[in-house]
Parts: sequence; structure tokens; C-alpha cells
Amino acid sequence: MKRIFTLALVAAGLLSASAKDVVVVKNGGIEPGFQYNEWWNATTTFYEPNPVSGGETVFTFKSTNGGAAASMGIMANTGTGPLHSATLTFDWYATQPGAQYTVRLTADSEENYTFTVADDQVNKWNTTSISVAETYPAVSKQWKEFKTKGSGFVFSIVGSNMPAESVLSIGSVIYKNVDETWVAPEVPTLPVPTTVPVPTLAPENVVSLLSGAYTPAAMIGIGGWGQATRVENIEINGAPVQKLVNFNYLGWELSQHVDVSSCHYLHVDFFPSEATGFGFTAISPGKEKAYKAENVVVGEWNSFDVPLTHWKNVDLTDIFQMKFNEGAKTEGYIANVYFYKDPNYIEPEKPKAGAVWNGTAQSALTLGATTYNVTAEYAITALEDGRFEMTLKPAGQEGIPGLAKLQLLNNAKYDDFTNNDGVYTVTSTNTYALGETLNELALWMPYTGGVLRINLDYTFGEAKAAVVAAVAPVFRTITVSDITSSSANLGYTVALPAELEGATVVLKVNGNVIEGNPATVAGLAENTEHTLNVEAQATLGDVVYTSKPLSIKVKTLRENAVSLVWYGITDGTVTNAYLPGEDPATMRREIPITGKVTMTMNPDQTLTADIVFNCQLPVGCVPSVTLTKTGQSYNRVLMTKVDENHYTHTSTVKFTEGDLLTYLYFYLAYDGGNSGNQPAITGYKAGAVNDGCEYGTPASVVLNIPGGMYKVGDKVRTSAWVKDANKHFLLNEKAELSSNNTAVATVDGEYVTTLAKGDAQIKATCGKYSATAPIKCVVSDKGVNLYNDKCTVTSDLAKTTQAFDGKLDTFITWACKETEDHYLTVTFDSPVEVEAVEAAWEGACAQDYTLTFAPVESKAREASPVEFAMTGVKGGSGMTIRHSFYNPDYSGILTNAITLHTTKAFNTAWGIKLKELTIMGQEYNETGITDIEADSTAEYYTLQGVRVANPTKGQLYIKRQGGKSVKVII
Repeated sequence: MKRIFTLALVAAGLLSASAKDVVVVKNGGIEPGFQYNEWWNATTTFYEPNPVSGGETVFTFKSTNGGAAASMGIMANTGTGPLHSATLTFDWYATQPGAQYTVRLTADSEENYTFTVADDQVNKWNTTSISVAETYPAVSKQWKEFKTKGSGFVFSIVGSNMPAESVLSIGSVIYKNVDETWVAPEVPTLPVPTTVPVPTLAPENVVSLLSGAYTPAAMIGIGGWGQATRVENIEINGAPVQKLVNFNYLGWELSQHVDVSSCHYLHVDFFPSEATGFGFTAISPGKEKAYKAENVVVGEWNSFDVPLTHWKNVDLTDIFQMKFNEGAKTEGYIANVYFYKDPNYIEPEKPKAGAVWNGTAQSALTLGATTYNVTAEYAITALEDGRFEMTLKPAGQEGIPGLAKLQLLNNAKYDDFTNNDGVYTVTSTNTYALGETLNELALWMPYTGGVLRINLDYTFGEAKAAVVAAVAPVFRTITVSDITSSSANLGYTVALPAELEGATVVLKVNGNVIEGNPATVAGLAENTEHTLNVEAQATLGDVVYTSKPLSIKVKTLRENAVSLVWYGITDGTVTNAYLPGEDPATMRREIPITGKVTMTMNPDQTLTADIVFNCQLPVGCVPSVTLTKTGQSYNRVLMTKVDENHYTHTSTVKFTEGDLLTYLYFYLAYDGGNSGNQPAITGYKAGAVNDGCEYGTPASVVLNIPGGMYKVGDKVRTSAWVKDANKHFLLNEKAELSSNNTAVATVDGEYVTTLAKGDAQIKATCGKYSATAPIKCVVSDKGVNLYNDKCTVTSDLAKTTQAFDGKLDTFITWACKETEDHYLTVTFDSPVEVEAVEAAWEGACAQDYTLTFAPVESKAREASPVEFAMTGVKGGSGMTIRHSFYNPDYSGILTNAITLHTTKAFNTAWGIKLKELTIMGQEYNETGITDIEADSTAEYYTLQGVRVANPTKGQLYIKRQGGKSVKVII
């Protein structure tokens, strides 16, 4: 069990530190050895007055935009190792109940603990204590193993659901009972630069941001962008350098906006101490574009000079940020970042029709254990009519399962390529102006289960000469197999150019040559995801040629191959279902489903889902399961039947411990429908374990009575279920039904039978727990559906028959603006006595509408207009909304036309969808009314026999007088 304790305090500052504790925040300020990062949308103010009397100060956290999400983080410069087994303890003071906060810790992984402020925790100090090892197991493991070389966020706050005025105050943050015996494991000595390149450009041609050779145009601040990178400003031989530790990406905020529009190039020097990618971009407000370095050499300075034409979308007169990215949480150094003019620069030709742009593109796709490296050479010619023609030579796509065609994605248009012996051609559908940059241009390669997208750069009419391809081997595929706790095999295929025919090819993994194919990579840490930077090395004679690197991720097994088991219970319901032995014509209903679930993380990182249903399954039930983590495509698969109620499935996809399953549910197809995405499991993380899960004792009763208009003589099947305190169905427990008005409705087992017009409350009872539901009988036994082929329907819709076909799976639709009138009128060929009308809407319902009955003059009664109004109706996806309309005393309404008039939709984008309009009653027989009078000495009764002291004018009653009873209109 996770140990999380929250206590109430009188004031902040009650937390005290001992020699075995590490203090992160004290008296509202950050202690040495830690640094603050503002991630997004947050205001964090240190050394604020304590909201409770006392001498201590605190820091406060709130959103800069009302209740929008906000976050901040405190990073350790070094020293997270001893914290791996400690207890994180912090005191907090919240101003608003219901505010939700997440305390996040990070290393290579990131894990969260979320709490919601309760009513009794507001406006007083509380202390929360969390076991790092139990609540943040992945982070704890990586801290202990020194995965991020001692850095990581040790206290971060993310506010995701905060009232606009909410403020969270933090007094002290302490790691208690740290592991003083922890010793940092030995790590390889990384190369360190001893010199820095010295620029030689004339200062008047340079706009510098970081360099010892030039005066900076602006001061550099580290942006609060949520990056894991820790920055150290150092000097090497007198030149300023930024050392990057745990580099993933880095944002610079410039002290003032800089104009570099007179420059031609952006220069950056980068020294990686470990294998990594590298890229950068200049940013103007709202505009940036990634540049990714083709090849980054470890252990030496890499100099990049990128033409500013690469950033056509960026406003070069208004540069206010820089971003460096593509890092792999490694160590490196940045120096000499400046823009410059080249006196010998030749302006590129202006865009023109007929110009040819040559380019290359590459992307790697991993499916299962195999990575496919797809490359493409392409040439684009601008045509006179504004379209362009592309010629493409792809390679490496062979073997991708289900890859049926190749398309060009061109500003939301999908154009098919024509294949002529491996050379593909296409002409764009869209047209462009000369000099127009295409915002969306990509190779679109659909395969089984997804799409490989390779983005391309192109400005219409620009020319670019073909780059002479380097003589080097090219990876086509890499397949991972035979994974153990310390090793894995990498099988690979390589394409060699003609110049290297006959060369000897070996694999380099993280800089080490490994013989054989497959090549065995050994010495890996157990139960860890490793990033392997692989290169193909071809040797011909005395010359060595090396491919571009690829990164492959390999997750090793746990030592001794132990399975991790978690137990749970899942519940749901299915509709329109029936059980074995029942009549499908009369017994279909909503049926509860419940079962015990076992989730097993196997030694090979696959997941096995078992479910043993603790219920009788509906006829035709075929269970499926979905096991999907973030980034995976949806993958519902059939389960294998073990015995009558036991089903199992083992995933083909592998998981990492701690992976949260975004989709984990059982899908039950049966005769009559399916369960949809339920019964579901929420919150399960791969590798979680517990001691078991059992059903509890009765704690509540659920009673469902199907909606609709009921008439005298209807027999309605109810659903009454018992649940335990965790809302699990207890199907072996029985809920007994009863009626409070047996003159209207009686109960027989699961069935309710209506006997007369009126109201009744049905009650389901199990021990001391019960639930009630109303049932209304509003139609007499002589009532019929009054809609027939003699009726006339007028509407602003052309076709309305689906509103009267008796089917709830069909509907008519009105398209709607914010406020718009629509109508539907049913006119009868002769007056009718309407007892009730039901309107059944789809989730896209009318929010405001009226139902009006046209008045009819007769000998027996005066004309009496009747109108019902509904306002503020709420709809929703997958819903059916029913409204029934009838007189409060259940008397009939004499009319010859009924008009439905809608004035507002619940959701204008959905329109208004009417599934069914059912009109129940009797044909009007005027001779059946034997008396029309008002006599104060008579007794008046409703048609159900209820005496009425003050009868309403215009309504139908039974009058009793002088031993005689007759129907009358008052």
C-alpha cells in the first residue's frame, strides 16, 4: 500500500529537519543546491507573509490566467540519489475547496501524486507525507541508479483544476530519512572541451548572443518551459560557455528583441560529451521552425552555419527567444551563438516557374520488434499554372505491413503517386503563388494500424541543387530479438551503394563495434529501457564508411523473470440483451456485468488480461479487450475462452513498468448490441501489484424502470441491483420490489403491472438499503397511437416519416444556428381525444420548445387551447431524452392538430434530432358526453375515481348526482 499522510497544523514552520533530512524549501525560500523553474502559466512568489500568524514566510503558487492549468518545478543541481527511499514531506495552505494539485517528481521518468483540497482543509495548514519509493517507484529507481547524474525535479506543482481565485501556499519541503549510505555508482568519464573555437568574423558583421569574441546584443535568461535541462554558465579559456546537464531541450529568453534581418547565417558551436541529437531555432513571437543537425560527432566541437532562409516563417526583425532541442538527456556544451553577414553571400534566385527543388527526407518507423528506416530523394518542379510536379525515389519501405499506397499530403489534400518501376510521380491538386511557403507538405504512407508521415520543405518556385549523396551504407531495418535481463540481439539489413560493393559490414552500438548479424549487445542493466545509438560500418580496403545513426529503444527483462500480478473488479451494464433460455422477443433488457480481473505483467514485458465473469453472460456474448498505452493505436482484440466464464488475452505489444494504460476495457459483443468501452479498468499501470480484490457486503441498491409512456395493462420489467461500497454489483444478493399505490401499479417479482391511470412509487429493498423510482400510467387501456395514414404532417423539413416509424434508432434532423425556429404539425382528419404525447430526442435535442394543442369547438365543451413548454433541456452524446405531456388530472385534450415548435438547440453544431413523436389517445365520440352543465350540488370525480372539490372549467369529469353518474365537461 502507498503511504500518504495528510495532517492539519496550526501554522507553517512546524516541520523540522534533522541531520538525516534534506531541506528543499525553508521559510518560503529555496535552499542552496536547488533551482526554481517556472513551467507555464504560473505565478510563484517567494518569502510571502504566512497567512496564519507567525514569523515564518511562505511561497505562493497560483495561475496567471484564472483557473487555467499552471505549473512550476524545483530542480536539484545534484544529490537526488540519497532521496530515493526518503519520505517527501511538505506543508500547504489552500484557499479554495475543490482545487486540484499534482506533486510531480522527475528523473528520466515523471510520476505524479494528485490531491484535491477538501472542505475541511481550507484556510489552515496541512502536512502531507509521501513515500518516494512507493508513490514514485520509477523515479525512485532512477535516482538510486544515478540515471540523470543526480539532477531531477524534486518538487513540482501542477494545478489542473483550480477555481480562479485559488492560491496554494507552501511553507517547508523536506525529504526525511534519506539514505545516507547511498554512494553514487561509477559513471564513465565524459569528454570535456578544453578550448573553444575562436570566431574570426568582423564585429560589424555579427549580432552575437553568446561569444567571447563579440559584445552581446541581449542578455540571456533561461526560459521557464518545463525543460529537464540544467544549465551551468562556465568559462573555458576566458570564453563564455553553457554546460548542459540532462539536456533534452533548452529555451533562452532574450532581455530585448533583436533585429537580425541584415544577416545571412546563424552560427552555433556544440560539444556533445555523449551521443545525442541536436537542433535549434530562432523564434519571433508565435513563429519558429526546427533545424535538425544531420550528424553530431561526440567529443569535439561541431560547428553549424545555417542560412537564415531556413527560417522563412520567422520574423527576423523581431527575435526574442532561442531554442535548442533534440537532446537525449545527455551532457554537452554550447558556445558561439551568433547571427552574421557574409560579404560574399550570393542572394538566392527569386522563385520562378520551372525552377527545380531537390531534397532528401528520412524517417524511422518501429513496429513491434522491427525498425524500418525509410529514405526518399525527391525533386519538385514549379509549373506555370501554379501547381507543382514531384518525382520521388523512396527506399526502405519494403516489408512495412499493409503499406498499400504512397500519397502526397499537400495542405489538407491527399494526392496519389503513380509508380513507374520504383519512381513515383504526382502533380499537386492545390495551386500556389511564387514564393509561397507550403505549410503542410509530407509523404503520407498508410500501413496496417497507422501512418508513416515524412515532412518535406518547399517554397513554390525556389530552386535547390541536388546534393551529392555521400558514399556510405544505409540502414534499411533493425530487428530486436532474444531480450534478456542483460542483453539483446540486433539483426539488421543494410543497403550499400555500388561504390561499396563487397565491403565488410559490422554494427557499431554506442560507439563499440559488435561482430555478427544478429549482433549481441551485452552488459545492459536489468529491467531498464536503453537507448542504443547504432551505426552501420562498412570497410572496403583500408577505408571505413559509416552510416547515419539510428536510435533504437530496448527494454531489458527483470532478473529471474518474475511476473507482476494485480487484481481488480470491473462492472458495467449491457442493453437490449437477454440470458440463455429467455425469449428474445419479450425478455430483452438492461443486464449488469461484473467480473474479477487479473492483470499480469510477464517477464517479456507483455501484459496478460484475465477476466472471470461473476454473472451469467447474455446470449451471443463474445468478449474482447483493449490494452493501449499512450502513443499506441487503438487495438481491441478477441479474448480466448478458457472455460465457461473465464477469458484471457496476452498482448503482442510490450510495456514498460509504470506505463499508464489509456485504454483498458472489456468490450462485449452479444445478440442485440455491445457494451461499448465498458466494463473498464481505470488507473492501472503496467507492473502494478496488489494482494487481491474481493466483493464487499451490500451498501446500496440501484433501481431502473425503463422510460416511456405507460398505459393501463402494461407489464414492465424492472432492474433492481445491489452494490457494495466500491459500487461493484453483488448479483447473488436480491432486492425485493414493492408498490406504494397498488390501485395504479402492482409488483410481481421483477415485473410491474399498471392497473389504472395515476402515479406510483416502486421501491427496491435489500436489508437496510433501498431505492425508489416513479412510474406513471397516463394512457387508458383503450388508448391507441393516433398517428395514421389519415394524418397530415407539415414542417419546415421535407421528410418527417422517421419521427413516426416507431423506431428509436431513426430520427429527423433540423440544422440549427444559435437561435432558430423550427416546427412540425400533425393535423388529424377529425377531432381526437389525446391522453398523452411523448417526444423522444437524440442527445442532440431541443433545449427550448413548446407543444401546442389546437382548440376544438364542440357541443359538449368550449374550445380550450393547451400548451406545454420545456426550457433548459440538457442533452449529450449517446443519450435518448424522453418528455411526456398530459393533463395533471389525466383528462383528455380535445384537438385536431398538435404543433411541436423548437426555438433553441442544446448544441448548434449537432442540430436537433427528433427520434419519435408518439401521440396516444382515442377517437373523439361526441355522443358519449351525456351532460354539459355546472352544478355546485353535484360531486365530481376524475376518470380514475378521485373526487375533485373544485373542478376545472373545460375538463372532462364523471358527475355523480341523484344516484346517476355521467361524463360531463365543466
